[in-house]
Amino acid sequence: MADFLKKLFLENWQYKLGAFITALVLWFYVASEQNLSVVINAPVQFDNFPSDMAIINKVANSADIELTGRRDIVNNINKKEVKVIINLKGSKEGKNNYRITPLNIKSIPRGLEIRNVTPYQIEIELQQSKAKAGK
Repeated sequence: MADFLKKLFLENWQYKLGAFITALVLWFYVASEQNLSVVINAPVQFDNFPSDMAIINKVANSADIELTGRRDIVNNINKKEVKVIINLKGSKEGKNNYRITPLNIKSIPRGLEIRNVTPYQIEIELQQSKAKAGK
């Protein structure tokens, strides 16, 4: 038995070591390729916009969302369905800052991680609209 094991490991050890290293390199390559990253440009939409207010500054109309996850999930994302929704309920006149969090991002499939959002915050400056101010 000892001779068998000795022969198994020591005979042609250079080829066996080379095959082991090749297999290890290939395994690391395949394992690292399982996750994929993608950046989606999603439109920003506003919910509960105060009817008596108007936006007076330039506001970003889209956000870049970096997603990471399994290759099969990333490849099947319907990019047109991904949206950033900001709830303006309770907004006041003047500057209002809204941070974009994962709760604001809609239609992201399960199994994906949001890595980064640019811009991470949206500033909206509201002013009493002229139609309502005159009443």
